[in-house]
Amino acid sequence: MMQWQATAAGVGRPAGCDLAQYEFLVELPQGGTVPLALTDSLLGVAYRLWDREAPWFGTPTHDQAGAKPFAVTPLRTIERFVRPQEELAPGWYSWRVSGLGAAAVAAWEAVASAAAEGPLAWTLGGLTGRLVAGRRLLGWSSAELAASWLETPTDPAALPARCTWIFETPTFFRGRDPAGHNLTQLWPQPDLVLRSLARRWNQLGCRPLDLAAVAPSEALPHLVEWSGETLLVRLQDRWQRAFCGEFTWELPADPALRRLVGLLASFAPLAGVGARTTHGLGVVVTTLHAPPRRRGDRA
Repeated sequence: MMQWQATAAGVGRPAGCDLAQYEFLVELPQGGTVPLALTDSLLGVAYRLWDREAPWFGTPTHDQAGAKPFAVTPLRTIERFVRPQEELAPGWYSWRVSGLGAAAVAAWEAVASAAAEGPLAWTLGGLTGRLVAGRRLLGWSSAELAASWLETPTDPAALPARCTWIFETPTFFRGRDPAGHNLTQLWPQPDLVLRSLARRWNQLGCRPLDLAAVAPSEALPHLVEWSGETLLVRLQDRWQRAFCGEFTWELPADPALRRLVGLLASFAPLAGVGARTTHGLGVVVTTLHAPPRRRGDRA
């Protein structure tokens, strides 16, 4: 059994917390194959758990494109994320979910608390599992997070100068070309990444961001280092090309843009980036880098 210590989910929850990430310990008693179909995926598991604790989640609103107030990761072993249609051995796995909005956080708190009282069993598409424990990894107030980046006085020289994005699971962006045809983007262009995150942030209704006004396209960050690959990932009845890897941006000197990137990079690990974040795609880890020390600066 993997080493894992549960903590009480509801203890010490910050006041006004409307952004939170949870980790659950999942047991697969018989093992099985990770399903592909929408109702047989971890998204389906999330729906079952939410319906158990938050009946309002079954309303039509929750299934509107881009309106789902959570993100999930794939199941994970100690070493790596599980791939779609992978044959899994019986045993223990971890699973992370994020709540985006106060109601979502409250519902995941209830799920974590229920798991602490007794295993929550589910069966989807022949894969049977149990959530045996849950813990909150972090919890924030979006209002306070926004204020810390956008309002708190900070020496412009101390704002981040670079940002590294590690896309841990396949990621892609959906859009339309000038003729209105569907278009898939397979490169983490700064405007695509920031607009994806700004849209999800604005759904919180806390501090709407006007990305076009704050970050005109000619003033966006530029890529200085990268290491990655494109790959095919199976999504339900089709194959989708996507990318993974590590990408580092150099940020322009504009303090407003550096603050905006700092805010959205802090939000990204909870929200995910790009399409299908409720299916485990677009899982990202971010690192903000301070400007290099200048000669004469004190250590």
